[in-house]
Amino acid sequence: MSTKLMRFTLSAENPVVASRARYSQPPPAPVFDMHYDLEMGVVLHGRMRRFLGDTVAERGPGEAWLCGMWETHGFDIVEAPCEAVVMVIWPPLLASQRFPQVPALSLLAPFTLPVGQRPGQAPALAAEILHLGQGIAETAAGTGAARAVRLQLQVVELLVRLWETLDGQGVASSAVGPDAFHRLTPALDRAFASRRAVGSDEAARLCRMSTRQFARVFHDLMGITFARFATCQRLHGAADALLNTDEPVKTVAAEWGFVDASHLHRLFLKHYGCSPATYRSRCRSQDPG
Repeated sequence: MSTKLMRFTLSAENPVVASRARYSQPPPAPVFDMHYDLEMGVVLHGRMRRFLGDTVAERGPGEAWLCGMWETHGFDIVEAPCEAVVMVIWPPLLASQRFPQVPALSLLAPFTLPVGQRPGQAPALAAEILHLGQGIAETAAGTGAARAVRLQLQVVELLVRLWETLDGQGVASSAVGPDAFHRLTPALDRAFASRRAVGSDEAARLCRMSTRQFARVFHDLMGITFARFATCQRLHGAADALLNTDEPVKTVAAEWGFVDASHLHRLFLKHYGCSPATYRSRCRSQDPG
């Protein structure tokens, strides 16, 4: 397994990043990563194998994949050369989108469904999805004052088209309202700012909710428990420290709120498929980018 730590600088001013990825030959081993931001991609040419949790699925031209927050995901190339357009999306962008004409439409929902229920393969729509993906790739490579706006609108169009294939599964949860993400912001800010473990009780108090209500709203909106969200955020920070410092693993573990080095070791095996030491050596040996 090859693991790569992805870094994005997404915000309200820059909520979407997209790029065309080209692979002339399969990598030596499947490439994995994990990040807070959502990921969506469309295969333009060739075939690739996508890994998400315990699920393995092939994707060909006109077929898409979606990865939720903090989901360890990866790929391998089945048929080269292979090209895909990869989009990374700031979650609040989708969480805040509401359409009065279609109240049930939730752009975040396709990312939070069980992996096997997410949209991506619709043979009757393959040509249309391919066309949309090619348009996004062209816009991403372009310039102009309105480029970012066009890219955002194209990504929303693709997501709406994928949502339409769900036959009612991607319905906005009745447990959350249009302001749910804003209500959760204090807990998210605390999780991002803290290197210690932040518990659900503390997060609920920050959001002025009961622990039970907070747990329900958080999971329904984000597709992940707060406990896992906060742990993955600290794990991501530890992974970054492993790459950018020479601190011993036990020091990194302590600085990022893990019980000890063995605790960090177990979580790395679970999420990255390797030990912290192996992660450090493998990633440092890879070419940047």
